[in-house]
Amino acid sequence: MSSFDSTSGLVIFNVGGRRHQVFLQTLAPWPESLLCRLARGQLRSIADSDGAVCIDRDPDTFGLVLNFLRYRRSPLDIESVGSAKFHLLLEDSDFYCLPELRNCLLQLRETAESAETAKASSTEANISLESCADEQSSLITLDVGGTRYSTSLSTLTRYPDSMLGAMFSDRFRLNNPAAIDRDGNLFRHVLNFLRNGRLSLPDGFSEGEALLAEAEFYQIQPLVQQLRDWLGGYAASRAKGVYL
Repeated sequence: MSSFDSTSGLVIFNVGGRRHQVFLQTLAPWPESLLCRLARGQLRSIADSDGAVCIDRDPDTFGLVLNFLRYRRSPLDIESVGSAKFHLLLEDSDFYCLPELRNCLLQLRETAESAETAKASSTEANISLESCADEQSSLITLDVGGTRYSTSLSTLTRYPDSMLGAMFSDRFRLNNPAAIDRDGNLFRHVLNFLRNGRLSLPDGFSEGEALLAEAEFYQIQPLVQQLRDWLGGYAASRAKGVYL
């Protein structure tokens, strides 16, 4: 089964284990984007058992990417989406090779921050379409505490000394999906760290200690360190609020 239905013009993507449908005519105005080229078969891709094109990114932010393509504007603001998801969306604009989305997001940020801060924090990214497609070459499905995720082998082995790096090395033979008896909801944050190399948590996140326990279980030392730093800053801000 193909991801593209030539009769209806419908394209099906499996993003992080969640299926999304979009019409090719929605993608067509961005012919150089990763999504349009994947839909047209111009780049190497891997399909799931139902033929959907698999992409190793966050499924929640992908919905916002599709809405941008549908409406040709960003139907959100920083306050409503939260800073963590906003930064993930900014990174995804580079991954999907959508400079128009990136520019729109930077303009939104400039309205919420001072011009000096926005200028200092905005950076240009040079993302290769071929390298984006290559990251999808080895699809792995995980069942974490009953929640299913789809990701790439390169994401899971980003830190070879971690438990996940060892699990998905050549030393072990695992079922697909591979079952892990841990918190399925918190694993989303672990996976986003592996994809992006930095910690992105939603505003008001209150499960830092539990996430630290997950990071220690998976033996991802850079994530452990960033979480300890985050928890230290969180505790300090709470203490400051108490004594004000």
